[in-house]
Amino acid sequence: MDPDDGLLAGAELAAVLRAHGLEPVPDDPPRRVTPRVLHLRRTGGGIAIKVLAPEHAAAARVEAALLAHLAGAGEGYRVLRRVVPQGGEAPVVIDGRSVLVTRWEPGHHRPYEAIDVDGWATLGSTLAALHRRLDQAAELPPLPDLVEGLRALSLDDERRRLGQHQRAVRARGGPGAELLLAMLDERRILLERHASEALARLPAGEHAPIHNDYNVHNYLFHEHGPPTILDWERAVRAPREHELLRCLNHLPLVAPARATAFVDGYLGRRSLDPTRLVWALHATITAHALKHWPVEAWLAGAPGALERLPGMAEIVRALVSGGDRMAAFVDRLRARVAS
Repeated sequence: MDPDDGLLAGAELAAVLRAHGLEPVPDDPPRRVTPRVLHLRRTGGGIAIKVLAPEHAAAARVEAALLAHLAGAGEGYRVLRRVVPQGGEAPVVIDGRSVLVTRWEPGHHRPYEAIDVDGWATLGSTLAALHRRLDQAAELPPLPDLVEGLRALSLDDERRRLGQHQRAVRARGGPGAELLLAMLDERRILLERHASEALARLPAGEHAPIHNDYNVHNYLFHEHGPPTILDWERAVRAPREHELLRCLNHLPLVAPARATAFVDGYLGRRSLDPTRLVWALHATITAHALKHWPVEAWLAGAPGALERLPGMAEIVRALVSGGDRMAAFVDRLRARVAS
């Protein structure tokens, strides 16, 4: 491994392997598969080595704890199988960075357009199976609470931030600027339509963990069975209804039969609270209005920032133009689960 690649130098990799009771593989360096993950081939199956920056130490502990809780209880779902360090459950720390080692899972990703009706039904069923297991999660590190995060939201601050981003995009110009400016206008519309309703309907009570990033980037599909659900470090506590609608995004508008299949798959394993569905709709759409990082990444010239914009803009545009249809979808769902 190149010692200057910013992930793990040779001596650091050796230390990680020793800490997990694994022997090094001579003359077979790891392959970097994402900015944070290495794949190391081994006899009997490879391993994945995930390296999180020092500021994500708490998130690494959360992911380790959730993988431990979900391991071995996976009727209807799959998660990565962690290789536990010899010193205990806590992630190994190398130069301030937290390292998680898991068994390598072969599989493939699909864009949402390539997932058929049966695939969406499986994803809904998988989410419900995960929620059922997470309902039993007692001993976990502290998790952020999504509802409390919304409660602390300042709409005036968010409006100012949107305005600052608009001015910065106009000043910079260049490829993607026109699309970004349109998306910023549409996000402002979503903020004004939905944020106040989301804040007015905040559900009370304590909430169980959710994945909080259940999307095509974290579905690893296989030839048979449910997909493996990756990357748990963004988990929060939140109502289940929020995650279900967040996973759907604009699918009810562009592929209603697939959205229905997702809901059918979920309800086949777990119920929903009909009193929280309208709030969840407003809250999930508000999340798109508050999604500042794509603009900030583009302004910073981050790799891949420009290429990600069209897909994100498509979702925001659809939610602006299809708000009434999204509300009707949720009304039908609410009537169904209340009956």
